[in-house]
Amino acid sequence: LEFAAEPLHIEENGEQREKLSLRSSWCGKDGKPGSVRFVPEAVVLPLYHKIRIAFPPVFKQVLQCDSVIEQLRSIFPSLLDERLEWDVFLATGTAFKEDIRRSVLAQNDRCALLERPLPRFMWRAIGLKDEAPAIEFLFDATDIEQGDYRIGMVVYDPALQQHLGTVTLDT
Repeated sequence: LEFAAEPLHIEENGEQREKLSLRSSWCGKDGKPGSVRFVPEAVVLPLYHKIRIAFPPVFKQVLQCDSVIEQLRSIFPSLLDERLEWDVFLATGTAFKEDIRRSVLAQNDRCALLERPLPRFMWRAIGLKDEAPAIEFLFDATDIEQGDYRIGMVVYDPALQQHLGTVTLDT
């Protein structure tokens, strides 16, 4: 199955509606391959069983962090020109360390992050300023929600570094 580029027109309750659909290789009543399409009602994505922290609690933490940054921005207008755009995604500790190796952080900050043991899976919340990372919050995706699953913070933007420091690692 693959997502069809054009929407499927379906009549529901006497109204014409456009729906996203999935194209298949199945033959329909017309005998042509690919003439059967599916309209998904739900999508189930399996995750590795050790990922115990879902997206909503991480997103709530990111909103709280964003609120603090916005308060700092109101106190220090030169801190950021505009509100950060957030990219929140699940990643591996190895992928994070690869990104840190290529980062512009000072060598001692890079070393502190590269030498630290990290969980196999983690949530990364990167605050972007002009499409470049300004700050990043890290969360252990394998912890339990009742625990303190925050791993730390990495500050990439020089203006933010003056107010927040560069790297904060929770122990």
